[in-house]
Amino acid sequence: MKYFTILTVLLTFVCSINAISFSLYAGQEGSPHAERCFIQQIGADILVAGTVAVTDGDHQKVSVEITDNVDGGSLYWKRLDIKDEVKFSFTTVKNEEIKICFRNVLDKGFVPSDQYYRNVFLSVETGPEAMDYSEIAKTEKLKPVEIELRKLEGIVEKIVEDMEKIKQKEIDLRNTNESTNERVHWFSLWSIAFLICLGLWQLYYLRKFFQTKKLI
Repeated sequence: MKYFTILTVLLTFVCSINAISFSLYAGQEGSPHAERCFIQQIGADILVAGTVAVTDGDHQKVSVEITDNVDGGSLYWKRLDIKDEVKFSFTTVKNEEIKICFRNVLDKGFVPSDQYYRNVFLSVETGPEAMDYSEIAKTEKLKPVEIELRKLEGIVEKIVEDMEKIKQKEIDLRNTNESTNERVHWFSLWSIAFLICLGLWQLYYLRKFFQTKKLI
C-alpha cells in the first residue's frame, strides 16, 4: 500500500491533464460571439483523448469540432447538439497545433441574451495519459500496482522521447547557427577583399588622372 501511494504521487506529479470549465453564451448561426476556441500544441502520432460535458439549456445547440490549426487542416472529431457528456479520442497526423472550437447556436425566433448559456467542461489527455489502462488490465489481468507501473513506464518513455526531440532540435539549431556563422565569416572576408581591391583601383585611377593632367 505504501508503494502504491508513492506511485500515485509520482504519477500525479508527472502527468499533466488539461481541464477547463467555462460558460458558453448562445448566439445566432455564424455569430462569432457564440464560438469559443482553444489551441494546444501536440506532436505527430500522439494519442489524444478527452471528455466534453455540457449542462442543460433550452433552445440551444452546442457543437464541438477538433481540427488542425491550419487552413484546410484535418478534421479529427466533430459532434453536433451535445446533450450531456461525450468522449473522444484520435491520433494526430502532423506536428501542428490542435484547435478545439465550441459553438452554442440559439434556435430561430429567439433573441440572444444573458439567460441563454450553457456551462461546458473540457478535459484533454495526451500520450500515455490518454490510454485506456482499464482495458489493458482486463486483458492482461494486471494488479493495481502493476497498472500504475505500466502508466509510469509509458510516461517515462514519453519523457525520453520528448527529450530526444528537444536534443535533435538543439542539434539542428546549432548546425544552422554554425552554418550561418561560416557564411557570415566568408562574406566578411570577401567584403574586405573587395574593399581593398576597390581602394587600390581608386589609387591607380587617381594616379593616372593626375599624371595625365601633369599634376604629378
